[in-house]
Amino acid sequence: MDNKTIVLDINWLDAIDGMTVQKAIEYLSKLNPEHKLNYYMEGDTHGCSVVANVYYDVPMTNAEQLAKLEKHYLRQIADREKGKQYYIDRGQLDRLPVVDKLIAELQLKLTEARHKYKD
Repeated sequence: MDNKTIVLDINWLDAIDGMTVQKAIEYLSKLNPEHKLNYYMEGDTHGCSVVANVYYDVPMTNAEQLAKLEKHYLRQIADREKGKQYYIDRGQLDRLPVVDKLIAELQLKLTEARHKYKD
């Protein structure tokens, strides 16, 4: 099962800026020890800023997992359907059985995902 990241709006870096190490440790020790500290630079050639937050990962629900897989498989099926039309337009009908097989395999995977992750 996949995880999703939950980001908390806690700017820990600004909170400890200018503190003594002891005070910073006291502040950080009040945060959930299971959570992770994060920071990164955000911006472009006109300037940037430091973003700091706290995050943790949780398992995706069945509905979220299904939505992710449906998006993936439906996009692949749509791409194969475009490819099929391309071959039809070019008169390459000998390619259609292979494309049809790929589409059928993707539809089967989609059906299996829907069965597995239904609520």
